[in-house]
Amino acid sequence: MGMLSIIKIKDIATLIGSACGLFAIILSISSYHAYRLAMAMIFIAIITDTLDGYIARKLNQANEFGKELDSLSDFFAFGIAPAIITFSIYTQIPNTAMGIKGFSIWIMIIPTFIFILGAIIRLAHFNITENEGYIGVPTPTTAGFLSLITLIDYYSYIAWSNNGSPLLFNSIIHYSIPFILIILAYFNVTDEIVYSKKVRHKKGWLKILMAGVLISALVAYILIIFFQDQAAVFVFIILTILLSIIVIFIISGFLYAKKEKKQNKNQSSEATI
Repeated sequence: MGMLSIIKIKDIATLIGSACGLFAIILSISSYHAYRLAMAMIFIAIITDTLDGYIARKLNQANEFGKELDSLSDFFAFGIAPAIITFSIYTQIPNTAMGIKGFSIWIMIIPTFIFILGAIIRLAHFNITENEGYIGVPTPTTAGFLSLITLIDYYSYIAWSNNGSPLLFNSIIHYSIPFILIILAYFNVTDEIVYSKKVRHKKGWLKILMAGVLISALVAYILIIFFQDQAAVFVFIILTILLSIIVIFIISGFLYAKKEKKQNKNQSSEATI
């Protein structure tokens, strides 16, 4: 069997996430331009990414091969895929689905590349660090943020647009997208955002919260697939709640990093006395 013999159950979950990333890219660049479905596939990739870690801990299947495979899969599903989909959505000619003129590819190409760079640098650093928590925002979180903001953009337009005219909200998101890509890349690599070991292993109430988030993402996925635009308001509400949770998560990382630096500074001061 060779290399295939070392593949474990949790690695299969990881590879399913990679497949979701591939399907997402194909859906976005094909003639169907199924952007909503493509972004929804990122939700499934996030779910499988969570499951592979859970399976690895429960079945004691953690190993170096799985660690490398997980990082490669994450780069594809949470770095390349959401970047390409976002690039495709906001460079549509003449107008995007929200009725706003698409960006020139030369405006979007640099922010898109920076987003991908942020993901690959973070994942490479993660593989060599001994930190038991997280430094920077994990790539599934930034990919989730990007997926949610683009879907919120679309469903707000479907739910409340009059006569096909874009909302002010749509314009704000549209012209913010290049900056959002760059900011998310920064969040991936900054040491100004730190999370504890408890967050990484999703212990205590975080396990319940994570389960709720994943279930909500799955519900949103089902609504997007089977109800399409008919449940626009409901989908918008779910997506907005999920985005709010991510924003709170990112802010908590800033606050925790600030707290850690303050404690380290106090300890250093006490050591010199």
